[in-house]
Amino acid sequence: MLTNVYNAIILPHLDYCNVVWGNCGITVSNRLQIIQNRAARTICGVKWDTPSEVVRNQLNWKPLINRQNFNCLTLTFKILMQFAPLYLNNIFRYVTNTYNFRNFSKSNVIIPVPRTEYKKRSLSYRGAIIWNKLDNNIQESETLYIFKNKLKELPVL
Repeated sequence: MLTNVYNAIILPHLDYCNVVWGNCGITVSNRLQIIQNRAARTICGVKWDTPSEVVRNQLNWKPLINRQNFNCLTLTFKILMQFAPLYLNNIFRYVTNTYNFRNFSKSNVIIPVPRTEYKKRSLSYRGAIIWNKLDNNIQESETLYIFKNKLKELPVL
């Protein structure tokens, strides 16, 4: 019952546009994580000094940073496969290389050079960083459904 209330009322507020606000500073990010931790303790009916990681694992919830990375990667996949709106299609560019290196992946994207800390929190920078860390078989998924399922199998994003 309480899980349904959390999923219906609190989680949509935490997930809404988290690709954008997920790039906020550490202070705001920690405050949002505290909200999720409090909700988990309330649902499980445990004391407030119970470690939040134990309670989240009991509910099979991931920390908000993992949810933000999942949503960022999903949007990056949509952009790279051109499933996103047209105005987003030029955010990422693939690395082109004519040489055959061992660690080179054809599906890596160019990481823009940030001149400010603000640029480091942008989708074009953060999405490229996270995307390039993915395994090639995940990057080369044919559909969004397959891509999301492969991401869900990862222990940590």
